[in-house]
Amino acid sequence: MKHVIFRNRTSQEHHRKMVSIDEFSQDKDAKTHVRKSFLYQVSVVEDGSLEERAPEIHIQKRIDTKRQFEEFCFRTNGSFCMSNGDQVVRVEFSHALKIQMHWKHKVFLPQKVSYSDLG
Repeated sequence: MKHVIFRNRTSQEHHRKMVSIDEFSQDKDAKTHVRKSFLYQVSVVEDGSLEERAPEIHIQKRIDTKRQFEEFCFRTNGSFCMSNGDQVVRVEFSHALKIQMHWKHKVFLPQKVSYSDLG
């Protein structure tokens, strides 16, 4: 069984757009929740500063064998500049991917991979 929720929110007043997708699925082995979100905020560059923020990446993974739970989070944010006619605008962005899995069986043993196995 799979259930998907799509959200698209735009704020003209705050020059912001947010899109998110939540996907819930369930099978005989696990329940899974995947969330993808994309946030953009646009502002006019008035001081002539075209400084862009290099993307920052944050990755986190947690495994709880007692609760049979696994979570993976990936986040990135930064900014870039672009021209819109005669104006220069800065776009701040933030993207996220979060995956949560709850295993139904007591046999929850994630396989460890060593670098020598990868070739």
